Amino acid sequence: MVNLAQNKLCYLEAMKNVRLYLLAISLCLCPFLETSHLESSQVLAADAGISNTTKASTPLTTVKVPHRNPYDLRALPWGNLFYQLDCLAGQGHCSQESYRSLWQTLSWDTEDDQQLALWKNLRQRYAQHIQFETPTVQSPLPTRFEGMRLWDKIRLASLNAHNTHELQLNLQLVMHPQDAEQLVALLLHFNPRFLSWWQSEGEALSRSGLVHFESLLQQKTLPSFLSQVGRFYEAELTPESLLAFNFMARPQSPENTSNGEQIESQSVVEIVAGKAPGDKLDVVVHELCHYLYRRSPAEAEQRLLQWFASQPGPEAIVAYNLLNEVLATSIGNALINQWQMSPSDFQKYVKNPRALYNDPWIAPVAKAVYPRVQRALDTGESLYSVAFLNDYLRLTRQTLGAEARHPVPLLRTMAAAYTPETRDAFRSFQRQLRIGAAWGNNSLAPESQRTFQTFSALSGAIFVTHDQQAQLKAWEPLLGKAALQGLQSPRDQIWGVATTQNTFIFVFKAGEAAGFETLIQRFLKQSAVFEGPLRD
Repeated sequence: MVNLAQNKLCYLEAMKNVRLYLLAISLCLCPFLETSHLESSQVLAADAGISNTTKASTPLTTVKVPHRNPYDLRALPWGNLFYQLDCLAGQGHCSQESYRSLWQTLSWDTEDDQQLALWKNLRQRYAQHIQFETPTVQSPLPTRFEGMRLWDKIRLASLNAHNTHELQLNLQLVMHPQDAEQLVALLLHFNPRFLSWWQSEGEALSRSGLVHFESLLQQKTLPSFLSQVGRFYEAELTPESLLAFNFMARPQSPENTSNGEQIESQSVVEIVAGKAPGDKLDVVVHELCHYLYRRSPAEAEQRLLQWFASQPGPEAIVAYNLLNEVLATSIGNALINQWQMSPSDFQKYVKNPRALYNDPWIAPVAKAVYPRVQRALDTGESLYSVAFLNDYLRLTRQTLGAEARHPVPLLRTMAAAYTPETRDAFRSFQRQLRIGAAWGNNSLAPESQRTFQTFSALSGAIFVTHDQQAQLKAWEPLLGKAALQGLQSPRDQIWGVATTQNTFIFVFKAGEAAGFETLIQRFLKQSAVFEGPLRD
């Protein structure tokens, strides 16, 4: 067995070579990164473990290069600890059961429960966003979010910290001083036990992901492929664009999947004990695709929304709702694995119903679409070309068949209205339907109708208790008299309203939490959108 000291030596040696290789990738992926001056590319080392030291990070190696390196690969302890605690607090895009099992072995107790409750309170306090002003454009569907999410900035502050001192300073940039100090204190509460695990297992695992990923980049000819992907998305990057990749150590557990996430320009990838870390190239590229999708021109996005909204049938909106994940899956999971595997192994892989993406709508569409995406990459065709969009919609309709009219994918992007009393029910609904974006209001007041009224191609849901039913009177212009009269029944029920040929509003009415959960389960079993009361 190779000990930790040997791992570190291997890591340092690998880093001397692979940074230059990544620079070569940058020249092909981002030709605009060329500069006319010399610049140093530094790899920063983390503290030896995590402690209250204020020692500054020192460069492991400095290489003079003629071009700016747009890649930063990290295997840092503070980012790992923050990721684990945020996962336990319900962050969502992570392997919660795996980390819960880990902390049970680290003597989790009632005091830890109290500390985690304080963490959740901070998350709730900073669950805010700043919306930037953008030109007013009449759009049938919501445009991408242009602004900042505060908790995402806090997460990035932790990911960017190489030592305790940097962590404290980073958090103070995005939080009130008292809150930043409280968050650091919470991290330090868990630090001693995390540090023992990190030094014995986590650090080597996290760094193995980094080193193996860089090694894989050396062995495979990625530059031309990634350059094609950037052109396909029409990604608007600049000479200052920096892409960071954070590797999170995850212990082995019964959970079969590992998670990845894109937070602004930073990818977060779980490296699972007992699995080859090089296999995570598909996850890394998948997350990178989401970022490139968001960096496309705003005018291109507007054309995309108008095009899908103009197509007949609600399945066109379903196809749009799936588009981002389908493309990332086609490129990151299908094409990358096709490239890495032998033809026979890849065919076996894609025949597995759970292959590519564990979702009953995204996986089959990606399997049908990835050859068409490969053709687009080969010919330099853009995602936003009408020819590609026509083929994508046709393949989606053919693949899903009647399932394309299922209400679940129709609501993957949706409008929403609920109240503090029904918020938990809506969150359960959002989680079980895997809703990517919900636009709306925590109220049934007249202004909460604005999202439903503004976006003509956007379907949605309303959650209301029996006691709140009178508040729906203000919704009559949207829901109609028949729906309001039908909802007066004392029964728990779901009522569907077709606001246009392609869009629907579903009203969930129940007296208590258990009633809403029963309604959600009934809704999941439906095979098509419906009008009037849901009848099993």
